[in-house]
Amino acid sequence: QQGERRVPLRLPASAPLLEIGYKNPPMGHPDAFALEVLQYLLGTGRGARLHRALIDPGLAAEAGANNYWDHYPTLFLVRATGLPGKDPAPSTAATPWRR
Repeated sequence: QQGERRVPLRLPASAPLLEIGYKNPPMGHPDAFALEVLQYLLGTGRGARLHRALIDPGLAAEAGANNYWDHYPTLFLVRATGLPGKDPAPSTAATPWRR
Protein backbone atom coordinates (compact mmCIF):
# COMPACT_ATOMS: atom_id res chain seq x y z
CA GLN A 1 0.00 0.00 0.00
CA GLN A 2 1.28 3.44 -0.91
CA GLY A 3 -0.13 6.37 1.04
CA GLU A 4 -3.12 6.93 3.25
CA ARG A 5 -6.34 4.94 3.09
CA ARG A 6 -9.45 6.11 4.97
CA VAL A 7 -12.47 4.06 5.90
CA PRO A 8 -15.12 6.19 7.61
CA LEU A 9 -17.79 4.18 9.42
CA ARG A 10 -21.03 5.73 10.55
CA LEU A 11 -22.47 3.61 13.35
CA PRO A 12 -24.73 4.45 16.29
CA ALA A 13 -22.45 5.42 19.17
CA SER A 14 -22.39 7.78 22.12
CA ALA A 15 -19.03 9.30 21.08
CA PRO A 16 -16.84 9.39 17.95
CA LEU A 17 -13.78 7.15 17.75
CA LEU A 18 -10.72 7.86 15.61
CA GLU A 19 -8.20 5.08 14.97
CA ILE A 20 -5.13 5.49 12.80
CA GLY A 21 -3.03 2.47 11.94
CA TYR A 22 0.54 2.46 10.69
CA LYS A 23 2.42 -0.47 9.27
CA ASN A 24 5.14 -1.88 11.52
CA PRO A 25 8.28 -3.72 10.64
CA PRO A 26 8.27 -7.33 11.89
CA MET A 27 9.36 -8.25 15.44
CA GLY A 28 13.12 -8.48 15.63
CA HIS A 29 13.63 -5.58 13.20
CA PRO A 30 16.11 -2.91 14.43
CA ASP A 31 13.25 -0.36 14.66
CA ALA A 32 11.08 -2.55 16.93
CA PHE A 33 12.45 -1.11 20.17
CA ALA A 34 11.95 2.47 18.92
CA LEU A 35 8.27 1.72 18.29
CA GLU A 36 7.88 0.44 21.85
CA VAL A 37 9.34 3.72 23.11
CA LEU A 38 7.03 5.69 20.78
CA GLN A 39 4.01 3.81 22.14
CA TYR A 40 5.01 4.81 25.66
CA LEU A 41 5.67 8.48 24.79
CA LEU A 42 2.40 8.88 22.89
CA GLY A 43 0.01 7.01 25.13
CA THR A 44 1.17 6.26 28.67
CA GLY A 45 0.06 8.49 31.53
CA ARG A 46 -1.02 12.09 31.93
CA GLY A 47 2.29 13.38 30.56
CA ALA A 48 1.88 11.46 27.29
CA ARG A 49 1.78 13.54 24.14
CA LEU A 50 -1.70 12.39 23.15
CA HIS A 51 -3.03 13.17 26.62
CA ARG A 52 -1.54 16.67 26.57
CA ALA A 53 -2.69 17.37 22.99
CA LEU A 54 -6.21 15.94 23.19
CA ILE A 55 -7.45 15.28 26.72
CA ASP A 56 -5.98 18.26 28.63
CA PRO A 57 -7.56 20.86 26.28
CA GLY A 58 -10.89 18.99 26.37
CA LEU A 59 -10.87 17.71 22.79
CA ALA A 60 -11.10 13.99 23.63
CA ALA A 61 -12.19 11.74 26.47
CA GLU A 62 -9.50 9.10 25.88
CA ALA A 63 -6.39 8.73 23.74
CA GLY A 64 -3.64 6.16 23.42
CA ALA A 65 -1.24 4.22 21.25
CA ASN A 66 -0.60 0.49 20.95
CA ASN A 67 2.03 -1.60 19.29
CA TYR A 68 0.14 -4.85 18.69
CA TRP A 69 2.99 -7.35 18.36
CA ASP A 70 0.85 -10.15 19.77
CA HIS A 71 -2.40 -9.78 17.76
CA TYR A 72 -1.46 -7.75 14.68
CA PRO A 73 2.31 -8.01 14.33
CA THR A 74 2.57 -5.31 11.68
CA LEU A 75 0.17 -2.70 13.13
CA PHE A 76 0.88 0.37 15.26
CA LEU A 77 -2.43 1.93 16.28
CA VAL A 78 -3.14 5.44 17.56
CA ARG A 79 -6.65 6.13 18.83
CA ALA A 80 -8.77 8.85 20.39
CA THR A 81 -12.32 8.77 21.71
CA GLY A 82 -14.12 12.05 21.24
CA LEU A 83 -16.56 13.69 23.58
CA PRO A 84 -20.24 12.77 23.26
CA GLY A 85 -22.15 15.20 21.07
CA LYS A 86 -19.03 17.08 19.94
CA ASP A 87 -17.60 17.41 16.44
CA PRO A 88 -14.46 15.18 16.19
CA ALA A 89 -12.74 17.45 13.61
CA PRO A 90 -10.83 19.61 16.16
CA SER A 91 -9.37 16.54 17.88
CA THR A 92 -8.23 15.16 14.52
CA ALA A 93 -6.52 18.45 13.68
CA ALA A 94 -4.83 18.64 17.11
CA THR A 95 -3.07 15.30 16.93
CA PRO A 96 0.70 15.73 17.47
CA TRP A 97 1.72 14.09 14.17
CA ARG A 98 -0.34 16.59 12.13
CA ARG A 99 1.74 19.63 13.25
